[in-house]
Amino acid sequence: MKKTLLYVWLLLGSLGTAVAETFTVEDVRVDGLQRITAGSFFNYLPVRQGDRLDEADFPQIIRQLYQTDFFDYINLYKEGNTLIVEVEERPVIGEIEIVGNKEIKTDDLLNGLSGLGISPGNTFDVAKLKQAERELLNVYHARSKFDVIIAMQENPLPDNRVQLNVDIQEGISARIQQINIVGNKAFSEKEILKKIDLSTTKWHSLFTKNDRYSGDKLRGDIAEIEAFYLDRGFLDFKINSTQVSLTDDKKGVYITVSLVEGLPYRVKSVDFVGTDAIDKAQLNDMIAFEVGDYYARKAVRETQQNIKNALGDKSYAFSAVQIIPDIDRENNEVSLTYAIDKGRKTTVRRIQFAGNYKTNDEVLRREMRQFESAPYNHTKIARSLERIQRLQNITSVTRKEVPVAGQPDQVNIVYEVTESLPRTITAGVGYGSSSGFLFNLGYETANFFGTGNTFAFDFNNSTETRQYSFTFTDPYYTENGVSRTFNLYYREQDEDEAEIGDWTSDNWGAFLRYGIPINEYESFRIGGGYRGIEIKTGDEVAPEIPDYLAENGERYDEFVFDFAWTNDTRDKTVFSTSGAVTRLNAEIVVPGSDETYYKLGARNRTYFGISDNLLLSVRGDLSYGDGYGSTEELPFFRNYYAGGLTTIRGFESNSLGPKWSNDDVRGGNLRVTGGAEVIFPWYLGQDAETVRVGSFVDFGNVYSDVDDFDVSDFRYSAGLFLIWRSPVGPLNLSYGVPLNEEDGDKIENFQFTIGVPL
Repeated sequence: MKKTLLYVWLLLGSLGTAVAETFTVEDVRVDGLQRITAGSFFNYLPVRQGDRLDEADFPQIIRQLYQTDFFDYINLYKEGNTLIVEVEERPVIGEIEIVGNKEIKTDDLLNGLSGLGISPGNTFDVAKLKQAERELLNVYHARSKFDVIIAMQENPLPDNRVQLNVDIQEGISARIQQINIVGNKAFSEKEILKKIDLSTTKWHSLFTKNDRYSGDKLRGDIAEIEAFYLDRGFLDFKINSTQVSLTDDKKGVYITVSLVEGLPYRVKSVDFVGTDAIDKAQLNDMIAFEVGDYYARKAVRETQQNIKNALGDKSYAFSAVQIIPDIDRENNEVSLTYAIDKGRKTTVRRIQFAGNYKTNDEVLRREMRQFESAPYNHTKIARSLERIQRLQNITSVTRKEVPVAGQPDQVNIVYEVTESLPRTITAGVGYGSSSGFLFNLGYETANFFGTGNTFAFDFNNSTETRQYSFTFTDPYYTENGVSRTFNLYYREQDEDEAEIGDWTSDNWGAFLRYGIPINEYESFRIGGGYRGIEIKTGDEVAPEIPDYLAENGERYDEFVFDFAWTNDTRDKTVFSTSGAVTRLNAEIVVPGSDETYYKLGARNRTYFGISDNLLLSVRGDLSYGDGYGSTEELPFFRNYYAGGLTTIRGFESNSLGPKWSNDDVRGGNLRVTGGAEVIFPWYLGQDAETVRVGSFVDFGNVYSDVDDFDVSDFRYSAGLFLIWRSPVGPLNLSYGVPLNEEDGDKIENFQFTIGVPL
């Protein structure tokens, strides 16, 4: 009984104490604020005047204030009915200095730190600093820098700020010492390793850096090995394990890939279920493989995409095609069923554009082959993207298909473009192996005031040519796509500097041309104009030239009619990767001119993908001209020439073909040239839109007339080339070696131009 009374007394006493400690907040005072304003602080403080508190509430209030990440120290107490809050603010990051980094750019590192909440203006947090250090280590490890050392240190600055110093010692990149493939039977280790990027150190590793271990690259290579087997029938293939080990000094990497091949399967049958939108015969035509072939995942998926595209052309935008394999392991065969769900027919509600900050919507919209409020059509939508991609003022374009909320049978198409830099005033100097020193000054834009029109004024000056030109093109002079181009020019040409002969010419002209589209890929150009030429000779000119001028005069006025047909299926007009361009052109100098003649031309360039990384480009050029009426032959100043960067590399520019009596180059009525290029991937920091490099074989020659044509007179050369679209203009460089040099041929192995815009 006494114990019970004691407990009751203690309980009442504690309640009395609690009641005594509860108070009504009449005022709040905060001490220690520096950067944070009082108004902001009171927004974070979960206490207001008039609230009733006791000290048991203080821990919860402190926790809520700590959650703001603004404070290193917080204390609460009361004086009378005033709540006192003491704080110490965390410092703010004033600046970040990074030293020692070479592998990763400073801007990239700063962006990575910013993503972790570490950037100037943010609160300094030691925990975030430790996390950032771990993340940076992971980034460097992924780049084969396993012995990297990263030290982060803060130094105090005035006004409660800190300077964050990041000291990086990158160390040496670990090199792959060995890659082992375990479990392979059908294919040798050598065959498999040819399919992946990672490699032990080779002579080209200095450029490709493929001997540096990277987790991302290894995962990509594992996927390549898997694709290699699955495209050769090995349906049961799997990767058992991948082991990566470091040498003790962290400078060497050993990789072991353990796999299970299984057995290859052949396709027994193919069936389609689930749709009547496409008949069976059409579906069979879409199959990218043959029954009886070894199963190939790439071809199976290509067939799947062919079906989706065909349904897309019938307005089924959201079709689904599922591949169902039925595997017969006893006979190593697989039956494939394509289960097709066509979905519902879809209408394109809106076509929108994004990223066109300098280009009017109309310029992009007129390239559309898919229209708004019209049935969805996959081919038209894809072709619209190709047409935008081919615009000179567009670098790249992507497409998104966005379903309309609440309207399952409607979709919006969004084309997002990246515009090229606007061409304004251009200036450049440079040097060409055939043209000597170059100077260029002008204004050029392929997007004049956002209209998509091309406007250019250029002054080009070199040791062989001085030229002034003005060009204006409206690609949509009419609504149905007829273009119109004005061109004016004046050119002084020194043929002696061009290695042709000791004579010069002044040239001037004005032309108007129209381009008429025939269909999606074909167009016809027609136009004409006036041009003049005046010729002066030097002391060492071939004697035939003064004789010609004495008989016909030194000045020639010409009225020209020209036309051309073009078929262009390339994916891009610059650095194409697929398709072909074929041009047939004719130029006729009509009666009423001082000379009457014609020139005909046919040329083609075609691009083939020969592997995932290699591109083949083949070209051919046939040109012929002759006089008519009172003009017996093509005037000598309109002859064709060959040799140099644009025709047959490795031979001096304009050096091949017939000669005058003094051994100067004469040129001829007929030119036949061609060649092939294998274009390689580029590994030195520039992307495929900027640099193109490869090997080439060129052939051809120039002939006085058709009767003189003989394939045995062809000159051949082979070598390497590089084209770089640099900020100061394109660099075109080649090293060519003649393969059948004849006496009298002029050789120039190394040829280049740089500094004059394209």
